[in-house]
Parts: sequence; C-alpha cells; structure tokens
Amino acid sequence: MEDSRLLSLFEWPEYLFYRLFRDTTKPEPVGASPVGARYGIWPIYFEEYRSNTEPLLHDTPPGPNRIAVWHRRTRMDVPRGWLQLPWLRSSIYIGYHKLAPGYFTRWSKTARYYRKKWRDELLDKKYRVISLSFDEFARAYSKSTVASEIPTYELKKLQARLERFPDSVQMWGAERIRDGVIVGGHAVFDGCKGRASAYSCGFYLKEERMDNVMLGLIDHWFADALSRHVEVLHFGAFVPPHESGTKRGKGISHFKAQFVTDYLLYQPPLFKFLRGTILRK
Repeated sequence: MEDSRLLSLFEWPEYLFYRLFRDTTKPEPVGASPVGARYGIWPIYFEEYRSNTEPLLHDTPPGPNRIAVWHRRTRMDVPRGWLQLPWLRSSIYIGYHKLAPGYFTRWSKTARYYRKKWRDELLDKKYRVISLSFDEFARAYSKSTVASEIPTYELKKLQARLERFPDSVQMWGAERIRDGVIVGGHAVFDGCKGRASAYSCGFYLKEERMDNVMLGLIDHWFADALSRHVEVLHFGAFVPPHESGTKRGKGISHFKAQFVTDYLLYQPPLFKFLRGTILRK
C-alpha cells in the first residue's frame, strides 16, 4: 500500500484531485482506478491522472474533445496510444523532508548557520513571525519581488485552496517590529489527516533578503509542524541541477534544496487525444 504522505499533494486522500482546480474550469472527477480530473474552458479541455496505473479512458463518461494527461510515478514505458512530447521529456522532482526532532541537523551547513543567526540575532528582536489573514497576506505579497514576476497566479491558487479547505491552510508573515511592515511570508497546506504539510506561495521584500527572513519562516514552519506531530513536509517541484530552467526557478529550487532530505520522482507526462461526443456547457 502506498504511503500517501510521500505523494504529491494532488494525490493526498482527503483532497479529491479535481477539487484543487479553479471553479471557472468546471472540474469534475472521472475514472475509477485511478480517479482523474476533467476540466477546461471551451474549446480546450483536459483530463489529468496521476498514477502508475494506466487510466482506462474508455470507461470515462462522454465529453467534449479533450487531451488526456497521464503523470506516471515510476513507470518508464509508453503504452500504445500514448504520446511523449519531445519538449516535455524532463522528469519532475518533488522534494520533501521527513520530520523529526533536531530537524535542522539535516539541513545544509549554510542553512544551519543562518538559522542560528536568525534565532540569536533577529527573531523577536528585529522581526516576529505572525499569522496572517488572506487579505493581509495578499497586500504584502503584492509588494514583493515575486509579485512582479507572477502577479496573481500563486495568490489565486492559494485563495481557491483556502475557500475549499479553510481549516487546512495557514499563512504566516515576518513582521518588522519597528514599523509593522510584513517583509516576507508563505502559506502551508496540511493533508493526510494532519500527517503532511506542503509549502506554498513564498515571498519577501527585496530590501530584507540579506536577513534571510524566508529561512526564518521555514524554521517556524518546521517547529510548528513538529509540535503538531506532522511527519512529512513537502517543498513542491524542483528544477534538477543538470536540466535547463529559468533563473528564478533554479534559484527557488536551490533555496528549497537546503531543507530537503528525499525526492519523489515523476516520469515525464504522456498525452492522448480523446475525440468528444458532446459539447460541454
């Protein structure tokens, strides 16, 4: 039996895969083993599946013309009828940390150094970590370095998750004590009946980057999770060091890699065109 704690949050049991998509795409569950998600806006529709088991597409209900996307975990074969696109041949790495007391001893040497500096010199002296409402989080995010590159996409994902699973989302900010300005923040998304937690939507103000406020917020997440008996912390997708990627994507991957103990590998996705029988309204 698979350990759901170690899977992508899209496969966590209490979050039906299709419920993580935006309502405007009219997501709905399809299939049985595995369960997938059908979603889209006319004239483009998709069905997505995440499993080592090949989706039985002939058993899904009729629908519009659509593209099936199959995210395989470890299977490397390409069954008949599926296509692997030449420009999407990179594997997807999901990084996570198996949490235990003394968690920081498994961080990189640099991260351990800045954690000590954060705790000794900055925490509750120059900054404090506070819980934020979504509106407070969004206002601070809009002033950050991330907002200039990804204006609203991450916030919209966070808002959708908050609307669907309000008890499973926490948002924290690093508040500068002298003026109350939020100089960095991130959200976390709990699952697997409280046994796993996922990092999301991190941001910081450029002028505060030298104080490593993001590392301080990561440390707060680790300590809070440990107190709540969370067992696995997820850091999302990574750009592998040997593969090409944007400067920002590689920078984020390098930062998160300081805290990761293990990786989950997903093979490149496969695609199949499905001819529709009805128009979706």
